[in-house]
Amino acid sequence: MTTVLLLCIVQSICSVAGSMQLHAAYSQQNSQTPAAFISASTSMQGLLGMGLMVAAFVVYSYTLSLAKASTVIPINTAATFIAVIVLGLIA
Repeated sequence: MTTVLLLCIVQSICSVAGSMQLHAAYSQQNSQTPAAFISASTSMQGLLGMGLMVAAFVVYSYTLSLAKASTVIPINTAATFIAVIVLGLIA
Protein backbone atom coordinates (compact mmCIF):
# COMPACT_ATOMS: atom_id res chain seq x y z
CA MET A 1 0.00 0.00 0.00
CA THR A 2 2.90 2.37 0.71
CA THR A 3 4.27 1.69 -2.77
CA VAL A 4 0.91 2.55 -4.34
CA LEU A 5 0.72 5.79 -2.35
CA LEU A 6 4.25 6.85 -3.34
CA LEU A 7 3.65 6.00 -7.00
CA CYS A 8 0.40 8.01 -6.96
CA ILE A 9 2.26 11.00 -5.53
CA VAL A 10 4.99 10.72 -8.19
CA GLN A 11 2.39 10.36 -10.95
CA SER A 12 0.45 13.38 -9.72
CA ILE A 13 3.53 15.59 -9.53
CA CYS A 14 4.64 14.54 -13.03
CA SER A 15 1.18 15.12 -14.48
CA VAL A 16 0.61 18.53 -12.92
CA ALA A 17 4.16 19.74 -13.61
CA GLY A 18 3.90 18.55 -17.22
CA SER A 19 0.62 20.37 -17.68
CA MET A 20 2.12 23.53 -16.23
CA GLN A 21 5.12 23.32 -18.57
CA LEU A 22 2.92 22.82 -21.63
CA HIS A 23 0.65 25.68 -20.61
CA ALA A 24 3.64 27.97 -20.15
CA ALA A 25 5.06 26.98 -23.54
CA TYR A 26 1.74 27.60 -25.30
CA SER A 27 1.14 30.88 -23.45
CA GLN A 28 4.41 32.33 -24.73
CA GLN A 29 3.15 32.15 -28.32
CA ASN A 30 1.44 35.31 -29.58
CA SER A 31 -0.57 33.69 -32.34
CA GLN A 32 -2.90 30.71 -32.37
CA THR A 33 -1.78 29.28 -35.71
CA PRO A 34 -0.82 25.64 -36.22
CA ALA A 35 2.78 26.74 -36.83
CA ALA A 36 2.87 28.48 -33.43
CA PHE A 37 1.44 25.35 -31.79
CA ILE A 38 4.12 23.17 -33.38
CA SER A 39 6.81 25.68 -32.45
CA ALA A 40 5.66 25.69 -28.81
CA SER A 41 5.39 21.90 -28.74
CA THR A 42 8.92 21.44 -30.00
CA SER A 43 10.49 24.02 -27.68
CA MET A 44 12.46 22.74 -24.70
CA GLN A 45 9.63 23.69 -22.35
CA GLY A 46 7.07 21.93 -24.53
CA LEU A 47 9.17 18.79 -24.84
CA LEU A 48 9.78 18.75 -21.08
CA GLY A 49 6.04 19.03 -20.47
CA MET A 50 5.26 16.21 -22.87
CA GLY A 51 7.99 14.06 -21.35
CA LEU A 52 6.56 14.58 -17.88
CA MET A 53 3.08 13.68 -19.13
CA VAL A 54 4.40 10.45 -20.70
CA ALA A 55 6.24 9.63 -17.46
CA ALA A 56 3.00 10.20 -15.53
CA PHE A 57 1.19 7.81 -17.87
CA VAL A 58 3.84 5.12 -17.41
CA VAL A 59 3.81 5.46 -13.62
CA TYR A 60 0.01 5.39 -13.53
CA SER A 61 -0.11 2.28 -15.72
CA TYR A 62 2.40 0.55 -13.46
CA THR A 63 0.45 1.58 -10.36
CA LEU A 64 -2.72 0.09 -11.81
CA SER A 65 -0.88 -3.19 -12.35
CA LEU A 66 -0.04 -3.34 -8.62
CA ALA A 67 -3.46 -2.66 -7.13
CA LYS A 68 -7.14 -2.55 -8.02
CA ALA A 69 -8.46 0.51 -9.80
CA SER A 70 -10.96 1.01 -6.96
CA THR A 71 -7.96 1.58 -4.67
CA VAL A 72 -5.68 3.54 -7.00
CA ILE A 73 -8.16 6.02 -8.48
CA PRO A 74 -9.29 7.67 -5.20
CA ILE A 75 -5.71 7.90 -3.91
CA ASN A 76 -4.53 9.35 -7.21
CA THR A 77 -7.39 11.85 -7.30
CA ALA A 78 -6.51 13.13 -3.83
CA ALA A 79 -2.79 13.28 -4.64
CA THR A 80 -3.47 15.19 -7.86
CA PHE A 81 -5.72 17.66 -6.04
CA ILE A 82 -3.00 18.33 -3.47
CA ALA A 83 -0.32 18.59 -6.19
CA VAL A 84 -2.39 21.18 -8.08
CA ILE A 85 -2.74 23.31 -4.96
CA VAL A 86 0.92 23.02 -3.91
CA LEU A 87 2.44 23.54 -7.36
CA GLY A 88 -0.05 26.33 -8.06
CA LEU A 89 1.08 28.16 -4.94
CA ILE A 90 4.75 27.68 -5.83
CA ALA A 91 4.41 28.85 -9.43
